[in-house]
Order: sequence, then structure tokens, then C-alpha cells
Amino acid sequence: MKFVAFIRNINVGQTRFPSRSQLEQAFLASGARSAVSFQSNGTVVIELVNDANLEILRDHVSEYLRSRCNFSEAIFVRDLESIRSLVHQDPYAVVDCERYPHRYVSYYEFTDTVEGVFPLESPKQDCLVFAGTGQEAYSIARDIRGISGYPTPVLERRLQVPVTTRSWTTLLRLTAKFN
Repeated sequence: MKFVAFIRNINVGQTRFPSRSQLEQAFLASGARSAVSFQSNGTVVIELVNDANLEILRDHVSEYLRSRCNFSEAIFVRDLESIRSLVHQDPYAVVDCERYPHRYVSYYEFTDTVEGVFPLESPKQDCLVFAGTGQEAYSIARDIRGISGYPTPVLERRLQVPVTTRSWTTLLRLTAKFN
């Protein structure tokens, strides 16, 4: 089975961040059959045996990166098929993407109810998180004075949990590249 790990707050290969090979090795050393770092934003496609425990794998990867790379950030793992299904459903078909041309999907683990949380707009009104669940949220953003709004700080402030965000384009490329 293939999964995608989304690592928060990472710029792969830059100073103070794990390299691509360190990132892939963290997953392989933690029990993944294969690991491919996709782009430089901390997105890793992994293949696991059917009975693998995702929580244990995630915890091992976190410990590996902390002890060997001095890097400690949240990791969110989702199965590739659910991402592929999301892409086919296109949650952005119901919103005004002309005024808000940037599309994002954010990942997190929120255990409380999300009733009444969405829609959620940034104070600058440059980002609108229009829908979400306890594990992911969908947002659109626009530029104000050349700077795009971004959902991560908006969601972290409201939900009080770590959040990582990927552009919709990243998910489109990801599902096109990996079967």
C-alpha cells in the first residue's frame, strides 16, 4: 500500500533541514518498503506492507529525524488512494477561484468537533478556509500587495494543533506521478 507523509515546516536540503536522502532513509529505517521524497516541501511517498502500523512508523521517523538530523516537526500520513479520490472530487468546484486563485490543502490531527469552525477567514481577508474535517482543510487564497494569503497560521491559531499545507498543484502532480 502507498501512503504520503506530509512533514510540517521543512525545506528539504536547506541549511538546518534534513537532506532528501536523510528523509528517505528515515522512512526506510523505520520499516517502509520504499520512500521517495517528492519536491522539497517535506512530502514523501512511501510504500508499506499491508499490516504496517502507521502511528509506529510515524513515531520512528520522528525519532530518527530528531536524533540524527536535529529536526523535530509534526508528520501527517495519508493513504495515496484517498488523496487521489480527493483530486477526482475537486473540492474547489464549489468556490470562487477567480478572486482567490491559490488553492491549498492543509493536514493536521484535530480531535474536537469541527462544527462551527468552517468557513474560517484570515484577518487580512487574503485566505478563506472554506471546508474541513478533523484531518484536513481546503482553502483558497489571494494576493494582497504581491503576497499570497496562507492557511497554516489561520488554522493553527484556530485549532491549536500543528498544521502543514500543500498547494493543490502539488497534489495534482503527486497523483499524476505515483500509481
